Amino acid sequence: MGLEASCSFAMQLQLIGPAPLARDEQNGPSCRIGTLFPQQAALYTKPPGVHAWQRLNFIDHLNTQRVEKGLLPLSPEEEQTVTLNSVDLVFDSEQILIRPDPEHMELAFAADELLQTLVSKRKIKFLSASDPRVREAIKRRGECWRLSALPKSRDAKKRLVLGSKVGIRGLPIYYYNRLTGTRWLTCQEFEGLGALDTPQLVLHLQEIADHSLHRNRLDRPEIDFFGADVRRFGPRDFGGVIY
Repeated sequence: MGLEASCSFAMQLQLIGPAPLARDEQNGPSCRIGTLFPQQAALYTKPPGVHAWQRLNFIDHLNTQRVEKGLLPLSPEEEQTVTLNSVDLVFDSEQILIRPDPEHMELAFAADELLQTLVSKRKIKFLSASDPRVREAIKRRGECWRLSALPKSRDAKKRLVLGSKVGIRGLPIYYYNRLTGTRWLTCQEFEGLGALDTPQLVLHLQEIADHSLHRNRLDRPEIDFFGADVRRFGPRDFGGVIY
């Protein structure tokens, strides 16, 4: 999964979607996650807010470009290469967080160099500070200050949790774990869906059904139910259901 030596990361990063730290009309973040493709020097931030879908949509984008140029679409093997050589990003308030693969830190560093063509280096941090492989790789670069650690104080922890609410296609009803990529649905947020009109309720229930049995590239669930006893209530109650 190494990067080709011919790739040049000094080139300008192509942005497909909203800028990483852009704000919407309510002064909230325009997007909460992105997927960066170092070999193509492209950052995909369009919804829905799921990295797996962003990778698939970017492959569709590449294939459309290829067909327009009279080329054949990517082969399954080439699509797999694009997927494996991508980097998950999380946009947190005023900074971009890189979620590195500890076995392939070269990808994270390539993403870092490209992101610096968009924002200051001081606004780019690395997640997974608890992983010794990540810490050592950052330390060798003399940049330990760029490791994003979890907050220590109660107030800071509260701000982190409250600021982690995200949506997929609908309302921001999930609490996003930026380390694992899982979106947690609490009992309170689930109960609140009952106040929606029928079309909106159907949209959100279908969203839960579509994603509750999916697992991300870290083998973590895309959606999980916070504090629920899975023997009584959980993903299996939604998986495969069509509303």
